[in-house]
Amino acid sequence: RVEGARRSVEETGGETLNGLRARVAEARRAILAEWMALEPAPKIGVIVCHNWVIRAQLADATQAPYQEWVARSMPYAGISAVEYNAPEDPGTLLYAAERPY
Repeated sequence: RVEGARRSVEETGGETLNGLRARVAEARRAILAEWMALEPAPKIGVIVCHNWVIRAQLADATQAPYQEWVARSMPYAGISAVEYNAPEDPGTLLYAAERPY
């Protein structure tokens, strides 16, 4: 059923979850490369984004399947922290906001 739904999304020009994850990773690399090229390079940066983008970032940082992060209950306006050492670095999860229920 999920595979059928996924094909339907692709057939209508929509984006799959894996497509979203790849697009987010590419954008993250570009943002980090730009920030890290600054002199002096900033130590802290903030990216404000929507829930699905946050889930994609956290899935990469934990090297977990995206479906694990899709299943988690995440709060609105939650704050998560990921440390990056290079643009191609998937990151290290420091903190992930989750609903307590």
